[in-house]
Amino acid sequence: MVMVSPALNPQACWQFEGEILVLHHPTTISSRYQAM
Repeated sequence: MVMVSPALNPQACWQFEGEILVLHHPTTISSRYQAM
């Protein structure tokens, strides 16, 4: 959930693509990793 101005006309979505950068993680995260 986020708080935005109604003037921005926010819309929901089911999925999106993004790029992340993990700076530190105590276990190995591999390609196609999914958090549970």
